[in-house]
Amino acid sequence: MKKLYATIFLAFIFLNSFAQVWSNIGSGAQNTTGDYPAVYSMLVFNDELYVAGCFTSIKGVPASYIAKFDGTNWSPVGDGFYHTGNSSIMYSGVKALAVFNGELYAGGVMDRSGSTPIYNVAKWDGTSWQPVGNLASGSSVLSLCVFNNELYAGGFIYGHHSIVKWNGSAWLSLGGGMQDSIGLPALVRDMRVFDNKLYIGGQFYTGGGVQSRNLITFDGLHFAAIGSGAIGEYGITKLGEYNNNLIITGGFTDVNGIPFNNIAQFDRTTWTTFSTGAGYPGGYSFDVQPVITYNNSMYVGGYMSNAGPVSVNGIARWDGTSWMGVGSGHNGVIGSMAVYHDELYVGGNFTIAGGIPALNIAKLKDGTLDINEADNNSSLNVYPNPFSTEATIQTKTNFQNATLTVVDCYGQIVRQIKNLSGNTLIFSREELAAGIYMVQLTLESKVIAGGKIVITEK
Repeated sequence: MKKLYATIFLAFIFLNSFAQVWSNIGSGAQNTTGDYPAVYSMLVFNDELYVAGCFTSIKGVPASYIAKFDGTNWSPVGDGFYHTGNSSIMYSGVKALAVFNGELYAGGVMDRSGSTPIYNVAKWDGTSWQPVGNLASGSSVLSLCVFNNELYAGGFIYGHHSIVKWNGSAWLSLGGGMQDSIGLPALVRDMRVFDNKLYIGGQFYTGGGVQSRNLITFDGLHFAAIGSGAIGEYGITKLGEYNNNLIITGGFTDVNGIPFNNIAQFDRTTWTTFSTGAGYPGGYSFDVQPVITYNNSMYVGGYMSNAGPVSVNGIARWDGTSWMGVGSGHNGVIGSMAVYHDELYVGGNFTIAGGIPALNIAKLKDGTLDINEADNNSSLNVYPNPFSTEATIQTKTNFQNATLTVVDCYGQIVRQIKNLSGNTLIFSREELAAGIYMVQLTLESKVIAGGKIVITEK
């Protein structure tokens, strides 16, 4: 009995802290043109969530490459964008968003908005998209960043060795730009301002003639190496922050001579790791991608099956001490994340999130299953509770084609029962261990009731 009490006490703490619920965004982000469908970038601007990528509709609303959400409705942003065919190295779509001088900028692989020619970077004037400069055809902009009140663009940019700065009328090269080991243009994947420097990550050998593999800094005038850089086949994919430290992710095994596994943090003095890192055993080179802070935890996405010793599916959570999964995760690749109205939105290329259908975009809500927050209108009546073998779960109103989801103390979905109708269910314990579990009843991905069950030793 003492063992059960301990289990219940720990589960109570975990459930109040970590309970999480995935839900889809209706029919998701779809693409009917035959291009690779994906959500590449998200940004909150003027209390609206902007979502960009390669899609033609989101939640059934026509929107070409970019859409916005005001908390209630999705809508297109002007005429959006289009690209005539794919570039030689990158799929079409909007890959980066940024706010500069109070205006929204978009970068990627696109050549027009409606009938207006666009040269991979555009500015939203409140009514329509306007071109920003004229980058060479075939270029791909993967990152936009504001540093020292100037707008920088990085990617694979012809004629500029992949990184440029906007002077208000034209794009300017930065020294010799980014080059590979034989002096050819290399690739910038992400940029971030940290400690009054512009950190640049990607797949390159030098920046401005300074050797520093895949990771380098720029102070506005000069490039500076970070030791030997980040060594790995795929280099750096994303830069972020957590607990005031710089976070780098990608496909690398070494930073400045220190062994790492695809993720590392920098406190302005020292590089350190998170447990044993994250990735996909067997060597997928683009393992870890976006990183974001949500409710005091760090979330990372990508193409990965493990985070430290924990098995995950495409997304993991670091609570400051250890790694854990996020429900049953995703079945594809996560490429972007944003927090909007206390919910974590994730985008990429996938069809399932947390065990439910979700096409390329989904959202996660912390605390939805808090056992202290069930009210009289939405709570489930469970009896007996606690139980050892089976219990009756009942709602106050009838439902049709609902799904019952059972979540353990680590936020993992341990059982789902679908296509339920009526208002009563006989729930069998089966293989579930003793402890406290949260249960929720959902209809079309909306939570309609929730509660807790307590299973005792047989």
